[in-house]
Amino acid sequence: MKFIIYLSLFCLGSWGLLSGLISQPVAVEIFWGMLGPWLVGIVTILLIQHTFRQKPQDLTKLMIKSFFGKMLFYAVYISLLILFGSLETVPFVISFTVYFIVLHIIEALYFQSIFKPKKM
Repeated sequence: MKFIIYLSLFCLGSWGLLSGLISQPVAVEIFWGMLGPWLVGIVTILLIQHTFRQKPQDLTKLMIKSFFGKMLFYAVYISLLILFGSLETVPFVISFTVYFIVLHIIEALYFQSIFKPKKM
């Protein structure tokens, strides 16, 4: 749970910092570009932590299902925001892309640390 708090502080802090440094009108686009990957990251971490503790043998199956679930979610999320949201498309896409990549790298490093066998 501590990791999720740190991840949330990183996302909200970087959004606040970028919103302060860049012009105020794109703060909304940066927020929506961050929100999807951030929420998906939290759900993924919680599901994988739970499965790893309860049934580690089901981890690969969960990761495959979550991959397809993420693809579907992101397609709907991006489509709805671009089609029906009153967002500037370029700042939103840049924000989404950066948060998507950075959060996936952070998740991968975190998963590597929890999957690593403990030394005795």
